Formats: sequence, structure tokens, C-alpha cells
Amino acid sequence: MAGPTVPYPAFWNVSGSIPLSDVSTPLMFVSPGLARNINDATYLHIASTGILLWDFLNNLRNDFKLLFTHKIGIPTILYFTIRLTLIAYTLGRAVLLTAKVENCGALGNALNICLIISVACTATFFYLRVVAVYSRNPYVVGFFGLTWLATVSMAITFFKTFIAVPFPQTQYCMEMIKGNFLIATVSVLLFNDLLIYIAIAYRIYRIFLDYEFEADLKRKAVILLFGASLPVGSKIVLLESQLYCLIIVISKAFLVAMISIDKEKNAMFIVCHLVLVVVLSSRVYRELREISCNPQRRTTTDFHTGNLTSAEFADRAALSTQEHISRKTAEIEDDGTSIGGTTTRTGSFRGSVASYISDSDDRNSVNMHTFRHTHQREPSSQA
Repeated sequence: MAGPTVPYPAFWNVSGSIPLSDVSTPLMFVSPGLARNINDATYLHIASTGILLWDFLNNLRNDFKLLFTHKIGIPTILYFTIRLTLIAYTLGRAVLLTAKVENCGALGNALNICLIISVACTATFFYLRVVAVYSRNPYVVGFFGLTWLATVSMAITFFKTFIAVPFPQTQYCMEMIKGNFLIATVSVLLFNDLLIYIAIAYRIYRIFLDYEFEADLKRKAVILLFGASLPVGSKIVLLESQLYCLIIVISKAFLVAMISIDKEKNAMFIVCHLVLVVVLSSRVYRELREISCNPQRRTTTDFHTGNLTSAEFADRAALSTQEHISRKTAEIEDDGTSIGGTTTRTGSFRGSVASYISDSDDRNSVNMHTFRHTHQREPSSQA
């Protein structure tokens, strides 16, 4: 008895039908160009899923420490939510692309939920970094709050963008892109990430520039982009945070460019970008969390730049200009007392500092005066 048959696809230009038992792949029912795109997207997705799973398994010990040995706060909850939802998305999409599914639409909607949660939590994760650095500036916090809302709102459009439909005559599923929301969504995500990178880079640049008073324009650019010749520990904060964020921004810019050229074909790079974002942002969070919990740790997680240590870095980033000047005054007075000079010389030193502090609008003058007095006192201290 003959089994069920299906007609040959129209683009084959062959009449008649073929038994389902002879159908080796559902790709035979779509055009050769579409079949190749689906095949490439499947291989790329499986490779990205493998990288994400490797990162998850490789950091199980670190995740255990975050969960059971540190205080759990909103960033930690976001950290695990981002990782778990993206793992659920990649595994579910692997099933969608390779296995028989009875209800493609239901599985596609479930994957969209995981994708939206992961992207929204990632945006929240980076927004909290801005809040931590600019906590005393309500205008900056409010502005990035608006960009965060825009990012989350555009992420919800994934429900209208990604749909799953069955292959003709089979129980396999095929993912399709619908509408014109995709390019707008990834553009908003790129804009938000770029602004966050610039804002945090500028804040870090201003902090380290306090200890490089006479830097020229080229030197300032090097400090801003690469941390210049700062010690290894400082690059944990700069390179493993800002440089990783820069990589995320560049990859997202690449994604926007590719999707604008051919969204149906190049949408396969989205999963690569998502995995890259989760792996790098998770690594940054673990490093900064380790530094915050072990401020006295040396070598790779502690550094000195002038009088700035990694334990003081986060605290210094949140200081206003006036608080920075007040703290600097106290430090100078302590240094002046410990140098061992006479009471008259120490009093003169303090009076000189006070005269500079009174002009709170000229922060650079205070820093230069501090630098010169400190180095003039070093020979007497060593003696």
C-alpha cells in the first residue's frame, strides 16, 4: 500500500507527486536561495548556542558564588535573568529550526517572550550602570531613563517581527521576518548603547584626568579610549568594562548595517550579537562584583593611579565637584601634618590650600596646586 504523497514544488517544473517517505529534508519545498539561507542560519545558531552553553557551564562556580556568597540585589537578579532567558531562547530556537513541531506559532511566541525579557533586562542592566555613575545628576539619570523606556518599548515589537510558520507539507517550522520594525528596533538599541558607552567613558576619563593635569589633546584621547599607560589593574575597569561595551556597540552597528542591506538574509546574525552581549556583559559584572566585594585584592583586581585605588574608584565616580574638593582638602591637610614640618609651615600650607578651595569653580587649579605641594614635600618626608 502506497504511503501519503505530496506534489512536487512548483519551482521544480515537475508534474506529479512524491511520497513523504522519500522527503529527506523540508528544505526541498522552498526555493534554493531560501533553503541556503535557512541552512546557514541554522548552523550559525547552533554554533552560537554552543558558545553560550560553554560560557554558562564554564562559569557555574562563579555563578554559585554570586548566588550564595554575595548579597543578592537587583543587578544580580538581572544577571541571572539575562543568562537564563537567552539560554531558553537559543535552545528553543534550535528545536524550532531542526525538529518537528506540532504548533509552530505557539513555540514562536514563547521564544519571542524569552527574547524580549532578555533584551529588556540587558537594557536595564546597562541603565543601572549609568545610574551608579551619575547618581547625583538627576538630569542624566532622567535622560537615560527615557532612552531605556524607548529600548524596552521597541523590544516588545519582536512579537510583530519574528513569526514561525510550518514548512509546506511538513511538520517542520520556518522562521520568518514580518513588517518593518526590525531595523528601527536595532537602531534604537544601538543609539541607547552608544550613549551609555559615551557617558560612562566620559565619567571615567574625567576621574583619571584629575591625575594627569598637563595632558595634551592626544594624551587625553588615549586616556579616554584605552586608559593610556595605566597599570594592569585599572584596565580591569577600563578595558574589561568600557572596551567590552565598545565591542558590543560595534557589533550592534554591524548588525544594523547588515539588516539594512537584507533583513531576511542577515537577520541570522542577531543571535550572534545576543550571545556576544550576554557573555561580555556577564563577564564585566562578575569582575566588578569581585572588585566591590574584595577591595583590597591586588594584582589583577587592584590598582593605583596617583592616589586613586580600585576600592576608591566607584566611590570617586559618584562624587560631585564640591564633595571632591572637600575630600581633597582633608587629604592634603593630613599629608601636610604627616610630613613632619614645623607648625608654622604646616599652617601656611593649610592656608594656601584654603585659599584655593575657596574658588570652587576652578577645579583644575586645585588639582595642580595639590600636585605641586605634594611633590615639593616628598624630599623632606623621605629625609
